[in-house]
Amino acid sequence: MSESLYALSTALQTAIEGGYTIDEETGEILWSPDQLDELELAVRDKAEACAVVLKGKRAFAQAIKDEIDALQKRLSVVKAQAERLDGYIMRCVELNGGAIETPRCRLSTRKSNALEILDESAIPSEYIRTKTTTAPDKMAIKAALKDGREVPGCALVVNEHLQVR
Repeated sequence: MSESLYALSTALQTAIEGGYTIDEETGEILWSPDQLDELELAVRDKAEACAVVLKGKRAFAQAIKDEIDALQKRLSVVKAQAERLDGYIMRCVELNGGAIETPRCRLSTRKSNALEILDESAIPSEYIRTKTTTAPDKMAIKAALKDGREVPGCALVVNEHLQVR
């Protein structure tokens, strides 16, 4: 197996900074300046190979996301079709006295209770539950930090992202 990009990059950095290294036990030169071009080429080739794999992974992730989006659209269509069919069957069952029985299924209706809020402001306070949530206003904090103001507990962090084209 070939060396990793990290190992090659470290070797290149060592070569640039130190020139060469010597094995103290054997006196063997482990790296010489003649190998710099070869090492730079190996780093470039390995980085390119890694970038190709990265682009493939990103494309695969996008294809999965696209498929998820397509499946979600199909899901909403099928759910809507099921709701319409449910209403159609419900009307047919009601027209047939509230029940239809076949060898494969029995269709009938049943009653249930559900609460519908008509006017929330008219509800007595004893039936009101209060939820309070707080969250930092990240946009305002970021703008303040960019303007040079200090916001305790916050820092503007510069991130570096890899671009592969």
